[in-house]
Amino acid sequence: MIRALFVASCLLIGCAPTTAVVNGQHVARPTFGYTDGYYYAVTHYSAYPEQRGASTGLRGYGGRIAGFACGADFTYESDYYGRSLRLTGFVQPMYQAVGHENIQLPAHIEVADREGRRYMTGSIGDDFGTNFVAHDRSAKVIDFSLGANGLHGQIASRRFDLEVIDPDTMAGTMRISTGETMPFELRGLSAMWSMPPADQAAILPYMLACSRVDEGRHMEGVTTETTAPLTVVDFNNRG
Repeated sequence: MIRALFVASCLLIGCAPTTAVVNGQHVARPTFGYTDGYYYAVTHYSAYPEQRGASTGLRGYGGRIAGFACGADFTYESDYYGRSLRLTGFVQPMYQAVGHENIQLPAHIEVADREGRRYMTGSIGDDFGTNFVAHDRSAKVIDFSLGANGLHGQIASRRFDLEVIDPDTMAGTMRISTGETMPFELRGLSAMWSMPPADQAAILPYMLACSRVDEGRHMEGVTTETTAPLTVVDFNNRG
């Protein structure tokens, strides 16, 4: 696995708040990044300065998340709504249909914690032939949950049933639209759980929809290293 620091300059964030009130004190909002050095790299600007779950009663701005994951560039704004965390923004896939190049797809993801599990639901895109298209507009193309007993649910046309097999790995099956079932593995759980829920929501749908090209062959559903080893960079404390 290639490891690298995700280096990015801090950008102006318009009218985004620079502090948050934590335990009655105004605390500076940090900017930090996550990367595996290959599949994804994101920067979280003006993050809430305390690690919080998605459903802890917090109401307020969660920060801006910008970067890429598995061939898609994205920018999200995140907000805590008490019982849930919501991400809204735009995504530009690397591969787009002819005539729809440089399309910015609208995106919405909601995160909620219930009974020890984290639920992520939402959609990415309209009708441009990407992996996240909801041709049936009533369908949820992101609809999965994860917790101590694994990850279960749907990303686009893929259905996942993964179980925790060791402290850092989930493994199981992925069923594709043709009905074929394939093995799938999610690695780096401890690193993933160290992320704020907004960063998990930005990265995970793409990593679960990722495919590998092996010796010129497009491999759908092969075992894929997703969140394994992460480098964390806090841009506010770089010395």
